[in-house]
Amino acid sequence: MSSISALRRVVVVTAASSLVISAALVAGSQVANAAETPRTGGTLVLLEHEPRLDHLDPSRIYTGRDLAFMNSFHTRTLVAYAPVPGEAGANIVPDLATNTGIPSNSAKTWKFTLRPGTKFDDGTAITCEHVQYGTSRVFATDVITDGPAYLLSWLDIPKDADGNSIYTGPYKNTPEGVAAFKKAVSCSKDNRTITFKLNKSVADFNYLGTYGTISPVQAKLDTGDAYDLKPQATGPYKISRNNKTELVLIRNKYWSKASDPVRTPYPDKVVVKFGLDEEVQDQIFLEDSQPNAMNFNGPLPTNKDKFFTDNAYKNRRMNNSDPYANYVAFNVAKMPCLEVRAAMYYARNA
Repeated sequence: MSSISALRRVVVVTAASSLVISAALVAGSQVANAAETPRTGGTLVLLEHEPRLDHLDPSRIYTGRDLAFMNSFHTRTLVAYAPVPGEAGANIVPDLATNTGIPSNSAKTWKFTLRPGTKFDDGTAITCEHVQYGTSRVFATDVITDGPAYLLSWLDIPKDADGNSIYTGPYKNTPEGVAAFKKAVSCSKDNRTITFKLNKSVADFNYLGTYGTISPVQAKLDTGDAYDLKPQATGPYKISRNNKTELVLIRNKYWSKASDPVRTPYPDKVVVKFGLDEEVQDQIFLEDSQPNAMNFNGPLPTNKDKFFTDNAYKNRRMNNSDPYANYVAFNVAKMPCLEVRAAMYYARNA
């Protein structure tokens, strides 16, 4: 699969997720009923039947749902998907950067200039070196797992005899590896422009800028694997609490709307509740018992008709296309009967 088709597929996934999470909850005005004026304040509650989100560390987030959620509320990236519905939502716009990337050398070199006035949640100004360090973490494949791995093969860094990068990330490395990485990912003298040198032409490399793999991280606050529990915020909300039952985000006082053209944060607090029974979740929305809540998941098949055939629930539902293909691979030699395979599929706990 080519790099372009691989990235374009993720564009569709993220854009669709953003309609449910980002545009509806943060930007709001593009999707909300025209008669409703968004108001600041209150608590937004998101309900999830899973025990937790897959990852919070920007370098390790890869699913469309988690990208849309964290990039809407917590994590800023070099570029972002436009916070609008429809096909236009698949276009990228500047976020931490002032542009969507400037290619040269047949798209083997890409430059992004950082927007002034951006800060971490401790008030530290974001610089090119922070983005450079954040980029370096993806090479520590024994620690930073599950995230997008495009940079491992795209950056112009020599390989060893086994075909692996000679740079192994910021935790364990060699002078040769560090020098090779800093040649491939370099900062300007004013610490505002980051340059990526690739080993091949990648026409849509700037779409990778929507991922947290090249988002800023302060080296002194990087706790390796544990960073996944409470990563620093660069967006309008920071993590206040993260435990087995809930994730709580509160406002980041160092975030500024003047430096962020993408997000308009309305709630004062965002709470994700984990491990809820799916039937309980459906009943919450059928009964409208938590008006400021939203479901991370679709309704159970037994409740779907209630939501989508009864207009009493029209203000409590959204019907979005699902970009994923859900399937189960059977050994057809052992289970040749199609009807039996279908029965097994529908009976599974998923």
